Amino acid sequence: MGWSCKRITFIEKDLRKDLQMYRFFFSRATLGSILIGVALTLVFDKSAYTNDDSLDAGISAMKRGHYATALRAFRNLAKRGNAQAENNIGFLYERGLGVPQDYNLALKWYKDSAKKGLPEGEFNTGLLYHYGYGVAKNQSEAKKWFERAARKGFLDAEFMMGHVYQNGWGVKPNGLRALAWYKRAAKKGKAEAQFMTG
Repeated sequence: MGWSCKRITFIEKDLRKDLQMYRFFFSRATLGSILIGVALTLVFDKSAYTNDDSLDAGISAMKRGHYATALRAFRNLAKRGNAQAENNIGFLYERGLGVPQDYNLALKWYKDSAKKGLPEGEFNTGLLYHYGYGVAKNQSEAKKWFERAARKGFLDAEFMMGHVYQNGWGVKPNGLRALAWYKRAAKKGKAEAQFMTG
């Protein structure tokens, strides 16, 4: 089993400790920190995107702060079309970890993973359009990418779709649609969505 943060996949053998950390973090998280993309999302399966020991090696290197090693591992996988590795490379460029920060390259890698159908890549692409990092701020484009990930059941994207319709980001504000998206996320246990649904 593995868990992934919405930005990077981490594989762990002992999930109990990780779940405690996750619960602690979210019990203290604010909506602002989630919208900035700091929050973690758990995905409790090893998907087809995580089928290589190189991905585990890259993730281990990241956890140790060895970003150049992680980048090499992810690039080897990305050459073979691994969407999760592409997403992880995007994260390194977005944050400037082991490479100069470059939102344009982050967007390129996120889009590559998104085009392969990886919900994390779709969500991260949406975030860059939402905030205007590396591209002109475009709420309609952000909504498109958020919705793709949300339709696949990606929790943070479902929550963002609630915000999209509540705030009219790229669409006409619609309280009923916002509530429907918040309820989807709330049913999966997202505390912030539960708060939004009352």
